[in-house]
Amino acid sequence: MTFGRWDKSRVRVVFGNSGAEAVEIALKTAALHTKRPGVIAFTGAYHGLTYGALDATSRDDFRKHFLHQLGHFTAHVPYGQLPYVETIRHCGAVIVEPIQGRGGIVVPPTDFLKALRRYCDKHKLVLIFDEIYTGFCRTGRWFACEHWGVVPDLVCIGKGMTGGFPMSACVGRAKVMDSWPESKGEAVHTSTFLGNPVGCAAALATIKEMKRLKLDQRAAQLGARLQKRLMLHGKGLMLGLDVGAGPRLCERLLQRGIVALPEGERGEVLGLTPPLTITLRQLDFCVDEVVKLLAH
Repeated sequence: MTFGRWDKSRVRVVFGNSGAEAVEIALKTAALHTKRPGVIAFTGAYHGLTYGALDATSRDDFRKHFLHQLGHFTAHVPYGQLPYVETIRHCGAVIVEPIQGRGGIVVPPTDFLKALRRYCDKHKLVLIFDEIYTGFCRTGRWFACEHWGVVPDLVCIGKGMTGGFPMSACVGRAKVMDSWPESKGEAVHTSTFLGNPVGCAAALATIKEMKRLKLDQRAAQLGARLQKRLMLHGKGLMLGLDVGAGPRLCERLLQRGIVALPEGERGEVLGLTPPLTITLRQLDFCVDEVVKLLAH
């Protein structure tokens, strides 16, 4: 688990209860640090459904009913491309999924994240990685950004961190996180269960078990096994199969005891993200069922 270029003594953490809440914390942090409210996000992005996170989310099916209530502080640019300079006026942050999840299991061009890091440095933008879906061994590394050797200013984490208990966090460089004002008796950001002791214990125990089982390596190995049998895109055990009609296929898989999600704007991708501890027998059964359904 590495953010190697971060000085470990200069890291700050704000806990949350859900991925969307971690994103909200990151967006607030960037606004406090830069004094610029605007955000750059990407087409196909999914960052959560609370109002700040929803503004950064791209998909119309989630946004359309609430457009009149959104802040409209986000500009969306094509995933895999750098923003035009005129787009970033009044923007203080860029938020990006190193691999898009709900957008269709989209792996970016090889040089994209490195170029984005340089771009943010040049224009003094806070770079936020949303690793809620991709983090904690899912892609065959502890964090997906490690595939490209890029380190963000802030990272949003959750989901696999606790093995199922509601817990998330925004982790960041101290020079950015310390932009939060000192409390004068009332916190400007908090929530009832923030830093829940049970959640913290669950996270510590889960991370310890991930290390013991070397689940980053296991995800990489099992992902390679899957990709030998199906024409999949993605990394590790975060894989997608272009099927055209994902929702119907997911229904039929559920009837066979297999949980899968339709990904992409039109549900055109079958998302395959099995438990990192899945057995080979279970994995082969799932693949066999997918192959059978695709053949009919």
